[in-house]
Amino acid sequence: MKKQFLFCICALTLFKVEAQSSILKVADSIMNTGDYQLTLKTLKGVKDPSSIVLEKIASVYQKVGNHSEAIAFYNKAYKSKPSDRIKERLGVSYQFMGNVSKTIALYQEVLEANPNNLVLKYTLAKLYMSERKVKSAIKLFTELSE
Repeated sequence: MKKQFLFCICALTLFKVEAQSSILKVADSIMNTGDYQLTLKTLKGVKDPSSIVLEKIASVYQKVGNHSEAIAFYNKAYKSKPSDRIKERLGVSYQFMGNVSKTIALYQEVLEANPNNLVLKYTLAKLYMSERKVKSAIKLFTELSE
């Protein structure tokens, strides 16, 4: 009985993963045509979306400039499966919303975990300059030049 139950759980999990990956392929092809509304409709139709689906929804919102919705979906994706990539994308949307301090905090967290992310280091240095945090900017620019 336990083996049958375990088999059913495994089969349902595999089916869910396969269904969501096929939805992602369909959404990607729709997005390539430029129909972002249909892409969002397709992705939002997924029951119990994975972090990948949530991140894809957020990225579509980010592409169309709806950063408040992008932030909401990136936060859901991050709660589901934390990653530095999501933090970086969150930072971009926060920056567009004018919340530079939140962007800086997120970028600092990512750089603490991965100090070799040179593009992010450069981006953070530019943000420091825009916020008149010259010493912090010079420190990062110096690290980049070494």
